[in-house]
Amino acid sequence: MSIFGSVIEDNHADGSGGGIEVLGSWVLMDMTTVRENVGQEAGGGISSRSSLLHVSRSTISGNSSGELGVGGGLFLFAGATENRLAELTDVTISGNSAGTGGGIGFDDDNDRAYQVKASFVTIAANTAASQGGGIDNPGAEAGTVELRGSILADNEAPTGPDCSGPITSSGYNLIEAESGCVIGGDATSDVTGQDPRLAPLGLNDGLTETHALGAGSPAIDAVPAEQCNDLNGNSVDIDQRSFPRPMDGNGDGVLLCDMGAYELAPPPTPEVTVEASGAFVASYRTVPIPPGGPPLTTFSVAVEFTLAMANEPPIGVCLQFSALPESPLIYKVMGSEWRQLYPTDEVEGISDVTLDTGARRLCFTIEDNSAVDGDPTEGTIRDPIVVGSPQPPAGSPPPARSLPRTGAGDGAEGVGSLPLWAGLGLAGLGLAVAILGVRRRRRGV
Repeated sequence: MSIFGSVIEDNHADGSGGGIEVLGSWVLMDMTTVRENVGQEAGGGISSRSSLLHVSRSTISGNSSGELGVGGGLFLFAGATENRLAELTDVTISGNSAGTGGGIGFDDDNDRAYQVKASFVTIAANTAASQGGGIDNPGAEAGTVELRGSILADNEAPTGPDCSGPITSSGYNLIEAESGCVIGGDATSDVTGQDPRLAPLGLNDGLTETHALGAGSPAIDAVPAEQCNDLNGNSVDIDQRSFPRPMDGNGDGVLLCDMGAYELAPPPTPEVTVEASGAFVASYRTVPIPPGGPPLTTFSVAVEFTLAMANEPPIGVCLQFSALPESPLIYKVMGSEWRQLYPTDEVEGISDVTLDTGARRLCFTIEDNSAVDGDPTEGTIRDPIVVGSPQPPAGSPPPARSLPRTGAGDGAEGVGSLPLWAGLGLAGLGLAVAILGVRRRRRGV
């Protein structure tokens, strides 16, 4: 059976499989949402018994199996047949609840194992009354769980909040809480004990809901491009929303994949206009920002401009941005040295630095070109001024947040509920502007 582009919601079963029950068969599910279903005993969202289950670009959210049930989102039972495989790629399992295995749970009353292969999957915000908030695996005789490029975080349970029992890592996973997990395989490239900074569940410009990655998430650009493959060796070149992988999510110029079902794209370059007093702006254009600065969450934009000046300095210059980061820092680059201009001014030759974040306007006065690093004969500034936000230290706590479910069309919460350009105004994102090639010319020349 194939299920494509569907929503399965608000169903109830006294036994198992509130949303779907698959018995000794196969199911191919793509671009589908299974949400708010109840399977009182097991598999609030999906119950798969002795079946082949292939799920991609889909969301399993808000399902429940009750406080004594198993597998709030997905329940797996290995029967007598050989059909005992669940393959998940680009899938979000979020906000499900059960007694054990809030996200994924297994039946342990047999001697056959169900195999789960999860590639670029996000399992978050699930809860269990006893153990295994994200995944509960009673043991190898019940099931095997293999993860690659996946996020297992923000789940809750008294024992094993993110996972309980054996988990096999095939690399590039983020597991926030290892307590209760027995991690095997090759975990050398895994990230553990760090918060992935997930945004609330939302559409994020896709057809099924995902958790967007917040600024500074250790899951951003964490997987080398050549490793963006599933557990069968197939290239995973799109995320759950069908956005391309890899992308340059941290803005450093290198294309890498993100962990989990969501691939972060750098926001579009903001527009910048240049104004001057005592001169008029002859031309300006964007250019790459030079490397070597402090760690900033910077999606870089640089502007090169030429002034035709009627007088000697001082020259007043203002830059108007279409967007600015919150709490920005401003630096003047002097060769390989970066000196702060704002909030403290450590640069000779530039004064009166003001930043109106509400108006998105930066102004300063050039008092002395030669002190700044220019040629007073040509009136040139060769090295840039940079505006950006500091990058959060690895492992530092994110801003206070919760992980509620946002319904389709709900524009009140979630990164994805904002227009794409609005991402530049979110906390932690930054941008940079480089001022280069300011040339002094007499009027009429």
